[in-house]
Amino acid sequence: KVSSSRQSFLEAQQGDPADGRPHLSIEIPDALLKGWLDRAVAALPGVNFQVPGLGDVAKYAGNFTFDARSLRVAVDRDDAARFDLDLDVKRGSSTLFGMQLAAAAPIQFDPKKRTMRIALRADLFEKVQPRIDDDAVRKLTDALYGQVPSAARLVLKRSTVERYARQGIEALARETYGLVRRQLLTPLGELASFTVQLPDVPLAGIGLAAVKGGWRLDARTTLASRGLAPASQVGVRGDMVRIAISADTVAHLGNWAIARGELPGRYTREGKAADNGEFEAGVAWDGGQRPLKALMWTHQAASKQDGLCVHARAGADPVVSLDKGKLRVGFENGQIEEVVGPPLLSVALDIMGVTEKVFDFTKTVATGTELKLGRGSYSVELSQVGLRQNTFSLDLKVASGKPGS
Repeated sequence: KVSSSRQSFLEAQQGDPADGRPHLSIEIPDALLKGWLDRAVAALPGVNFQVPGLGDVAKYAGNFTFDARSLRVAVDRDDAARFDLDLDVKRGSSTLFGMQLAAAAPIQFDPKKRTMRIALRADLFEKVQPRIDDDAVRKLTDALYGQVPSAARLVLKRSTVERYARQGIEALARETYGLVRRQLLTPLGELASFTVQLPDVPLAGIGLAAVKGGWRLDARTTLASRGLAPASQVGVRGDMVRIAISADTVAHLGNWAIARGELPGRYTREGKAADNGEFEAGVAWDGGQRPLKALMWTHQAASKQDGLCVHARAGADPVVSLDKGKLRVGFENGQIEEVVGPPLLSVALDIMGVTEKVFDFTKTVATGTELKLGRGSYSVELSQVGLRQNTFSLDLKVASGKPGS
């Protein structure tokens, strides 16, 4: 019976995911995204250019500039992000009119490298929508006529300057896209990029969605675990990022790590990890009363040597907290729920130690998340942990690295 129980447990670990929901999510608030875009805009240089179509007043025109004003991004669908770049056409400190460029940038998912990347390149901009103010012609006329010498005004009337200004505005509206692409964007190559390096877990798929308050990056694993409950908004603000993992996935991650040798898989009857421990360990989460389960089975070697044949299951309500950056896992209502064979494991806390290691492993894996905003890499520091409604959450503070665009 003990051997059969162990075999059934191992087979269950090898099954398909229990549902189609994501096992892990990374929540990125709007404020963090806005900071990234603001830095990208600040890195764009002002570019001088000549307004076409000014005829006889061109020699008085001087240089005009394109100045980037704002950059916005929205997730259009699962595989593309839409960028809107607002530019102002200026002469000196006076803004004549504005324009908007639009681009669709592919969202690149690489499950093998565990990355999601969005890169805004110059060649992705497809259209320009000039926002010409009603008084743009008047502003340009005033600017041009103010440069015409008094003697020349006898020949070059204001009405003539106004006609040329209108021609210039119309020509600029037609040719803006080419000018901006050629003189501002193309030399820069990549204007902005956003990369998330996901935790080292067995990924099966990645998706990105816009929700209230920011973005949510959802990841599915190959583990046979239940996923996260649906969430319609980001739960953090400012410079925080939240990683949420379903509690069932935490348990399956622990068993995955044990199978790979990343966590100890054998324990003594006192619950201490030991290479030659009499018991093999496993972890489960059932979401009911005392949801966190620690399971022990007599190791085959111990069965042969000592004739032991024991299986035990303990359950408890876990309590997680953060103490000076270290994850603390406590237990309430611990109880031995089942014993097959001699009652060698009689105290629940004796065998709950394996679950502490599982949560700590999950924390270590999750804090391996990396953010790259443009050419800058940003480290994350664990700020808060929580365990609510079958979800283990870790809030990470994003620390400034080398700024990039």
